[in-house]
Amino acid sequence: SQGKLLLTSLVYDVNDNSPVFDQLSYEVIILESEPVNSMFFKVEATDKDSGLNGEIMYDIAGGNIRDQNFELNAITGELTSTLQLDRELLMRQRGASVFSFVVMSSDQGLPKPLRDQAKVILDENDNAPSFPKSSVSVDILENMRIGELVASVTASDLDSGPNADITYSITATNNHGTFSISPNTGSIFLVKKLDYETQSFYKLNITAKDNGRPPPSVCSLDVSCRATNSVQT
Repeated sequence: SQGKLLLTSLVYDVNDNSPVFDQLSYEVIILESEPVNSMFFKVEATDKDSGLNGEIMYDIAGGNIRDQNFELNAITGELTSTLQLDRELLMRQRGASVFSFVVMSSDQGLPKPLRDQAKVILDENDNAPSFPKSSVSVDILENMRIGELVASVTASDLDSGPNADITYSITATNNHGTFSISPNTGSIFLVKKLDYETQSFYKLNITAKDNGRPPPSVCSLDVSCRATNSVQT
């Protein structure tokens, strides 16, 4: 007679994968109107292991938030503010409204948990860019060469960090592709040959927007084209 032996094989997961944040660095905008104890951002890491080896816990490892202005949910990775933010007060007390700290993700594997970390930068954005003048007028000649500078408009922003980075664009206009703007500097250039008889006046709306949620600012640019033969020598 023949005998049969039933073997049961159990495969255990080895904790050989560290948690990995979806970003190495987070740049987060928070408004001073954000309600206290409301979740305004969430960090997230993943772990390819299973069971406790893939179960992730979050913690704040260090940074300039020793005053405990923020809390991190150890299970969900949700960040909440524990006080009502006031940008002007923070500037007086700390000299900046930017918070920078490190978050840690750890799995629950044994004998030694594996970890990953990411940097979080919080900047409060409650200021929109501002132009020194709401409207600007310039005169140009119809024989201006393509690529020449027509005008430059610049806005300022009282925010700090990435929230103070301004992007310029031409919005409402009768431009007809005649002008272009540098998104970084606000310089306007001629990109299409002018013809005084066809069109002698252009009205451009120049929009300045930062990386936050405040509404953009607009400056009106009036461009008058003068005929070459009208210039007296």
